[in-house]
Amino acid sequence: MYDLDYKYQDPYIDRASGATNTATPLTGRSVASTPLADTVFLTFRYRVKDRHARRLRRMARDVTTVWNWCGGAQEHAYKVRSIWPNLTSLSKGLKGYDNLPGRVYQAVAAQWIISRDKHKKRPRWRVSHGKRRSLGWIPFQDASRVLKVTDEGVRFNKTVFKIWKHREIPEDMRSGSFSEDASGNWFLNIVCRVPADRVAGQGEVGIDLGLKDFAVLSDGSRIGHPKHLSRSAAKLARAQRAGCKAQARKIHRKVAAQRRHFLHVESSRIAREYGTVVVGDVNSARLARTRMAKSVLDSGWSTFRQMLSYKLAMTPGSNYAEADERYSTQTCSCCGSRNGGPKGLKGLRVRSWRCEDCGALHDRDVNAALNILTSGRNVALHETGIPCFWSYWLGLRNG
Repeated sequence: MYDLDYKYQDPYIDRASGATNTATPLTGRSVASTPLADTVFLTFRYRVKDRHARRLRRMARDVTTVWNWCGGAQEHAYKVRSIWPNLTSLSKGLKGYDNLPGRVYQAVAAQWIISRDKHKKRPRWRVSHGKRRSLGWIPFQDASRVLKVTDEGVRFNKTVFKIWKHREIPEDMRSGSFSEDASGNWFLNIVCRVPADRVAGQGEVGIDLGLKDFAVLSDGSRIGHPKHLSRSAAKLARAQRAGCKAQARKIHRKVAAQRRHFLHVESSRIAREYGTVVVGDVNSARLARTRMAKSVLDSGWSTFRQMLSYKLAMTPGSNYAEADERYSTQTCSCCGSRNGGPKGLKGLRVRSWRCEDCGALHDRDVNAALNILTSGRNVALHETGIPCFWSYWLGLRNG
């Protein structure tokens, strides 16, 4: 069974033992390598049955009230004393709220403080009614005390919420939340500490992410691009022209589920087969501002890298890194020369090319994947990029 409901949650630090995965990084920016930590933190997601939606919305309105009260408390404190209230002062003012467990209000205030400090201003108000209603959200701390696991679901605030328990809930629960999506469905998200006990794969691989093929591996294998949004574009256009917002949301939800399933399947396969994975650090946000935006956003490169990261973090002895992919297409993976490689916008049409120095014939994407893998090995030489022709020539001269 594929890990369809795992969500990323800082898998690099064992907070209990204090051990941090500090193994030698692979290249420029090491994201995860896991020979030391024996546990990881993951968020498990469970669908809550629809019969509880009304009660959860009522609880979410209480959370919205507390969130907005924190904003009002800051504005009042700033006018009177020109200071921002801290978590201690906010917690004292929340003693009058008792509709939900105290750990819920503490979690709301803590998240409000985090959002304020991150953006250096008061967070936006949450809205409980109308077209611009904020999606429901009920956070809580110390889940092992707030939640009681039952045969059908969980007990929270003296109410049993039934869930689709597709897998057992781990015993070591830390924090969590109830959350609502745009279609009105509710989910239970629980951060749990689980053992990193997966079996490490063999070998190493470099991955070049793209649009023609979703990914090309350095061993020559390719992962085709499913293009989920393009396949549903006609149905989505008809629903939008007819003004059927509910149907449009349903199509978007199905496309997102298909994309998430595809990314889970491929990332799980790669994590099982390889012990060392190096991925190019293609900038999705920058490409999303070009005419290729729809294809880039439909690919889900960032989510794919995130999934690879935490799945390899669950495998002791495995390594994951994101390498600088500049000049990975132009550089010959055999000799390091940049003569003959495709360059500029016109070079995007070139799918294969021959190196003018060594005569090697390259497939564009496989060559880029090989260079990304090479960049992942360069940390031993204190290099962070793809070797150029001059380093290759000096090596021959000194050799």
